[in-house]
Amino acid sequence: MPDDKDKSSAPYPEPLRDEEITGFSTGMEHALSKTPEPLPPEFARGSIIRVILRMGLPSVIGFLAMNIYDMADIFWVARLGPQFVAAITIFEGFYWVLIFTNEIAGLGSVAVISRRYGEGNLASAEAAIKDTFILKGICALVSGVAGWLLLRPLMQLMGAQGEVIELGVQFGRWHMLGMIVYFSSYTVFTSLRCIEAPRLAMTVMLIGSGLNLALDPFLIFGWGPFPELGIAGAAIASLISYGATLVIGLYVFFSGRAPVKLHWRSVVPVSLRNQLEMMRIGLPGGINMVSFSLSRAVVLPLVAAFGTEVVAAYGMGLRVTQIGILVVWGLGMGVSPLVGNLLGAGLMDRAWQTARKSLGLAVAVMSVLALATIALADPIVRFFFQDPRVVEAGVELLRIYSLALPGIGLWIIMESSFHGAGDNVPPMVLSIVTSWAIEIPLILFFTRALGYDQTAIWWVRVFYATSGAVAAVALLRTRRWMHKRV
Repeated sequence: MPDDKDKSSAPYPEPLRDEEITGFSTGMEHALSKTPEPLPPEFARGSIIRVILRMGLPSVIGFLAMNIYDMADIFWVARLGPQFVAAITIFEGFYWVLIFTNEIAGLGSVAVISRRYGEGNLASAEAAIKDTFILKGICALVSGVAGWLLLRPLMQLMGAQGEVIELGVQFGRWHMLGMIVYFSSYTVFTSLRCIEAPRLAMTVMLIGSGLNLALDPFLIFGWGPFPELGIAGAAIASLISYGATLVIGLYVFFSGRAPVKLHWRSVVPVSLRNQLEMMRIGLPGGINMVSFSLSRAVVLPLVAAFGTEVVAAYGMGLRVTQIGILVVWGLGMGVSPLVGNLLGAGLMDRAWQTARKSLGLAVAVMSVLALATIALADPIVRFFFQDPRVVEAGVELLRIYSLALPGIGLWIIMESSFHGAGDNVPPMVLSIVTSWAIEIPLILFFTRALGYDQTAIWWVRVFYATSGAVAAVALLRTRRWMHKRV
């Protein structure tokens, strides 16, 4: 029989031998009185790579499914004409500016929910989730009203003309009406990841994306008993599918099928103070998003100056390269709450190793996807368009812009690690400096001062992403983000 020192160091208590069970010895009494130490939570043990993949892969699959819907959306809308694709592309150029409040509340909620869950404080984690739903509802109302009022002038400001403006307004107004549904659905996904339930989040996302895929052609073209709604049908399909995911997500939480169950009346009540704290934590991330979105809004008219065909190719190219970006973004969505869980549990070194190994995974994934996109650029573009001018512009864009993907992957993981720690100022500063001091001045210099065509814009994007990635890795290596208190 091992002595007590050996038993205490084993992961599980030693099994009792037959003679110990039947005998009447003090050794038996001592053994029966021993209770095994509880195992640490899953995020705190085992292979770090395995835990990263367990948290990240479901998010990757979920976001890929959403991107497949986006690709199908463009596929069907492109059948209506390039002006329809241009309208959606221009709308999305400023849409992310309108929903910056969702980013602020979302980043704050990731830091708070994951920390409370990592500490083992389930009552406070529940309150944080409910606080997030309330906060997102308020933010959605503000963004929706502002978007409805500013939609037409913003389309004009972004360089849209004539029919493209009207199509963008038709598409965008449905998004403004559904803002509360969109924001609340994002809360379902984020909260499930923060409480170690990434597979549940993935399942809900897959259901929504599948419904979206099924509804799109019926509502756009009026198949069967459905009315022909054109570009508005694409927006209505999205609204219906996000509404379904929200209902399913609320059912998962209130039925107790998630690690944290929501109650109508909780031990820890919702708190305006906690909601304001989330906004404070997430504010730098919101500023980052506004800055990035405004920089995209400045770049888009510079692209639009080269014609509707180039804008259509640009919109298609963004969606194709977004496949790789969403893979790493999904991985980062798993890394953020994992880092928060580990810091909440006080496991500093494991949090650092998680961030470091995630960088390697991101570079590997993005490099493979970049090579595949470069090799298959021509058939990819021809899948969407037949116009030779659009095909030529799209192939060139994909082959150049794919070179930026490994750097973008590094950048995403750096931001994800900082978001999980609740330290959102450094990513904000990096994004603002690289966008406004490097990318936009260089694009203006090459296209306006030197008279180069859109090809110069694609090469500037590669330089911008690569230089930002180098700075992102340097910031991560300081490890100061690990000591941020939330």
